[in-house]
Amino acid sequence: MNVPQPDMMKMLGQDTVDATDLAYQFGFFAQNNKWGPIIATGDQVSPNAQIATIAVRKDYLAKNRDGRDSLRHGLSASRQEFNAAAAAPDKHPEIIEILAKNTALNRPELVKAIAPNWGYIAEDGLPLVDSIMEMQDFWSGKYYQLVEKKVTREQLFDLSIATEAKARLDKEKPF
Repeated sequence: MNVPQPDMMKMLGQDTVDATDLAYQFGFFAQNNKWGPIIATGDQVSPNAQIATIAVRKDYLAKNRDGRDSLRHGLSASRQEFNAAAAAPDKHPEIIEILAKNTALNRPELVKAIAPNWGYIAEDGLPLVDSIMEMQDFWSGKYYQLVEKKVTREQLFDLSIATEAKARLDKEKPF
């Protein structure tokens, strides 16, 4: 079933589904509306799991070094600000406002209410490679066969960009 999460949340409230896996903010809405309790968070089910990454075509990276460097710098600064706001939302009202305006939460008080449960973003820009490889094993294992052909770490990851960016940022400290 390919149903957007806001709709799944509403379906829970309408008793058309008994349970669903939702992003924390939608689970929070559902719980606050008494449609159902949050029974576990993603980090409780699978601690330290990677939930998202940035993927870029190799030919694009080769042709766009300046853009790549700008993206790395911007992402590094935004990761630091995001994590700081998640840890202490009252100290970062500007970040709370940005998130409220640009997410389904719409209101700063809701953003602050779920702050302890925001997804953590690795400030060094490196993905949790072991976590992603474990997911590949899970989805191609005994119970699920959704991955037809597994790939190696070397095929899946080129960490040189992130490690180069981290070294450069540590040296230059532009922020």
